[in-house]
Amino acid sequence: MDAPNQLWFIAYGHLLDSAQLLDALGDQQPQDERAVFLSHPLYFSGRNRRWGGAVSALDHHSAAGVQTLARAWLLDAAALEQLVRTENAEPDLAIDWATWDGSAPLTLRDRGYGLLLPLGDLDGRPQYTLTNPLPMVQRRPAAPGPAYLQAMVTGLRECYGLNVIGLRNYLNALPGMESELSHGQVKKMLDTALAELGDAEQN
Repeated sequence: MDAPNQLWFIAYGHLLDSAQLLDALGDQQPQDERAVFLSHPLYFSGRNRRWGGAVSALDHHSAAGVQTLARAWLLDAAALEQLVRTENAEPDLAIDWATWDGSAPLTLRDRGYGLLLPLGDLDGRPQYTLTNPLPMVQRRPAAPGPAYLQAMVTGLRECYGLNVIGLRNYLNALPGMESELSHGQVKKMLDTALAELGDAEQN
């Protein structure tokens, strides 16, 4: 297939945060964004040196009763490839659009965010996300570090406007959260997010 002029990249972890996304894109810019809900389970696993703990991943298949909070970023193919390289810290990774039909998962590397996962269409444009090549059942849940959780909190607030209770309920339900986040811990992260976003709203 030809590289699409427009596609949706679906973020569910630290790239919910617009500042994180812009940093990952470099010179590229998203053309639009919106909140989307996924039926694929979200979990934390592995260990990432940059983040000092586990990172989020999306399971390969949907499951009944699951509602994962995500954010769709409208990009072009070049921007998606930039995310592929940045998120995998592999400057030579590329998508071979000439041999991939865009409908089946594409393994770009055997670890990290090495799987490009199609998620159907949105407004006539294809949706893709990056996740680990192994399905959730083959991975061991692990706890994320504070910096990673902070990026997620900032993105969830920015996209969904969640308060302390909503954030706490959502994050504590995810596999890999070894100890439950307290109200105070989430309040502190939300205060940091509000300062970053320039939001003076009281919670």
